[in-house]
Amino acid sequence: MIRCGTKFRREVLVTEKMVEEFADLTGDSNPIHLDAEAAQKRGFKERVVQGMLLLALIGSLFPEDSKDLPIFRELKGFKFGSPVYVGQMVEITGEVVGLSELRGMKRAEIRVTIFNRDESKTAARGILTILI
Repeated sequence: MIRCGTKFRREVLVTEKMVEEFADLTGDSNPIHLDAEAAQKRGFKERVVQGMLLLALIGSLFPEDSKDLPIFRELKGFKFGSPVYVGQMVEITGEVVGLSELRGMKRAEIRVTIFNRDESKTAARGILTILI
């Protein structure tokens, strides 16, 4: 049962395969994601994981065996603070900060943070609204 204060946490190692498959799937072929030299020319240490891939990983916060699988409704105020590089570990956390009713369903606002464990920096944060 979801309630205010409910917390979620998941660690994910972002692999080269994930980045390449995401690029193939979405068409995001920006060289900073696929070519280390191009990324370094733009001031990065290594190939940068796509921001949208990081946001897609938020779905892994919710256990698949839960009877309350969410319907994603809205992303608000997401900001990217620090890059995640291919091969790094991210910790995705969420905390329910608001609950209400919407058309017979629960509407939950979840404060989400994507933390780059290898760099000890916040990669992204914002509010996810879900329906359950």
